[in-house]
Amino acid sequence: MSAANCHSQAEMHFKFLERFAPPSVIVDADDNIIHLSEGAAQYLQVDVGASTLNLLRVVDPMSRMDLGAALSRARQTANQVVARDVRTRIKGTPCLVDLWVIPAQDLAADLLLVIFDAKRQVVSSRTIPSRILEPIVQHMEQEINQLKAQQRESAEQHEELQEINEELRTATEELERSREELYSMYEELSTVNQELKSRVEEVRRANNDLQNLMASTNIATIFLDNELLIKLYTPAALALFSLISTDIGRRLSDLRSRLEYDSIVSDARRVLDQETIVEQEMRSVDNHWYLARFLPYRTGEDQVAGVVLTFVDITERRRLEMQLVNAQKMEAIGQLAGGVAHDFNNLLSVISGHSELLARLSTSDEPWQESIKEIRRATELAAASTERLLAFGRRQILKPKVLDLNAVVADAEKLMRRLIGEDVHLTTSLQAGLSPVCADLAQLNQVILNLAVNGRDAMPRGGSLILETREIEVDRADFKACPDVVPGRYVLLSITDTGCGMAPEVQARIFEPFFTTKPEGKGTGLGLSVALGIIHQSGGYLDVESKLGKGSKFKIYLPAAQEPAEAPRLAQRTHVDPVGGGETVLLVEDEDMVRNVTSLLLESLGYRVLKAANGQQALRLFETTPEKIALLMTDMVMPDVTGQEVAETLLGRDPGLAVIFQSGYTDDVMVRQGILDTQVAFLKKPFSREVLSRKVREVLDRPHCH
Repeated sequence: MSAANCHSQAEMHFKFLERFAPPSVIVDADDNIIHLSEGAAQYLQVDVGASTLNLLRVVDPMSRMDLGAALSRARQTANQVVARDVRTRIKGTPCLVDLWVIPAQDLAADLLLVIFDAKRQVVSSRTIPSRILEPIVQHMEQEINQLKAQQRESAEQHEELQEINEELRTATEELERSREELYSMYEELSTVNQELKSRVEEVRRANNDLQNLMASTNIATIFLDNELLIKLYTPAALALFSLISTDIGRRLSDLRSRLEYDSIVSDARRVLDQETIVEQEMRSVDNHWYLARFLPYRTGEDQVAGVVLTFVDITERRRLEMQLVNAQKMEAIGQLAGGVAHDFNNLLSVISGHSELLARLSTSDEPWQESIKEIRRATELAAASTERLLAFGRRQILKPKVLDLNAVVADAEKLMRRLIGEDVHLTTSLQAGLSPVCADLAQLNQVILNLAVNGRDAMPRGGSLILETREIEVDRADFKACPDVVPGRYVLLSITDTGCGMAPEVQARIFEPFFTTKPEGKGTGLGLSVALGIIHQSGGYLDVESKLGKGSKFKIYLPAAQEPAEAPRLAQRTHVDPVGGGETVLLVEDEDMVRNVTSLLLESLGYRVLKAANGQQALRLFETTPEKIALLMTDMVMPDVTGQEVAETLLGRDPGLAVIFQSGYTDDVMVRQGILDTQVAFLKKPFSREVLSRKVREVLDRPHCH
């Protein structure tokens, strides 16, 4: 028989066996069908010979759960499993079947044979001839042998996979060790990273603190590197150098400065090259003054890294320094003026006293009587000059009274109209109900007239002069130029002219002694200095506002007084004859000429005089003189022992002793404030015989209780 016939016959036998075998399928480990008999198709409704179908997906849903459980149990136990009376359908007709699941361990480890055994007979019981079954069995044996060969190949592949798995396990262990090393490195890096974060946070906080500090300072500061490129700047430098945010990295030479400073770049370069510090004061275009300091800054390695430029606004400091210099100059000149006035008044006392004695000794028709009168008038003019010197030095004795400022201005207006001329229009605006002020009437009138005359001189072609009064509340903000101002209620007198005004440099010096803008011979330069001294001595302030070509306004601030203003009193002048009754006067004076002429005047008034050149002599005379001394008349300023010390000592021995102080120099303990105590008898040199007469009689007639 040919091979083709044998193959055809074997195929026929297989088909025959396939047709009459019980319905069955063979599935792999994933329940995929790898063989399907013809009888099984009626349970699955698939074509015979179909493969790669999942059994559980194509079986009737009624039997799916039971079949899945049987498959799982057969695999777990490696024994056949029977699921009986499983409901299913055969060609749509419900029926009961027994499911046999048989492991084919001898053929393949993962194959299962599933047999569908219906309760009704579906296959005849006739016997299949052996000649038909043998080829079928042989063919199945061949199939099984092939399956075994495949199993052996699978085993070999399994061993190879085992080796590969071992290699993978080794590699996995190495990877695990590497992972642990990486984890350890990760922890170290995390620690380092945390430290870096902490340092970054510290740097951030420090940077914020620096930014806040730079934003809060009013010192203009610029940081430059070694190439003089801008690295950083404070907000205060924005306006001074017209900086913007994009200027970081620009060259210093490219900046537009508002300072009058041409060597800023060369000085910065000198700081870098010589590692020195440059310091200089300079002015800006808006007339502010700055202290510029250029200094190098260094790295941690002590290398010069760049230059720091700082600009401190010292305008206020310079103004205060100028005020201090002017105050010291005024104090020095005031002391000089006081000293000159003291010596001059002593000389005037001698001249005045002797002229009065000469006038009394001669008759009115004698030819030298007119000369004596001229001497006395010259003495009075010289005394007035010393008064101005003392007013300038703020050392004159004031006799303050509570005044109605409106009444003072109204009285002064009459005299001002004669002084200023017809081409100057004088107007007043006086606020009603002003609080009174406390001032020396004569001195206040002098200030008002002085300012009025100055206003007239500033208007050579005529103009307007306006006097205004009003009551205001003053605080320190209103007097930036006078930081020691005492806040409170003040009465303001302003004197405004429409004259030529003053330039700032002139305005800054107008209160300086002997400074004047008037032609030579037209002014002494003491008028405003004296006015300032009088107002300050009265507890007030004098301020000025002026613009060139716009006129000037002088403002006098006097503290408002609580007491009512005194009613004006008419001056009474009565002649007082000598009324001395032979009382003994102890005269203490260190200047010989003054002591002699005063003694002569007292004697001419009917008093007995004991003369002492100093305090020690006065004490000895007081102790050794048998008669009672009724009056002590002593100079205030003497060497060794002052007049006040002499008076205190003698009053301790005789509390009923009358005392008169005299001085041509008022900078002493009793009157260092320039205000004379009304309870203290005082004679200011030079004094006339009449004044001396009235003062001595007044003191002797006063009840004394010390």
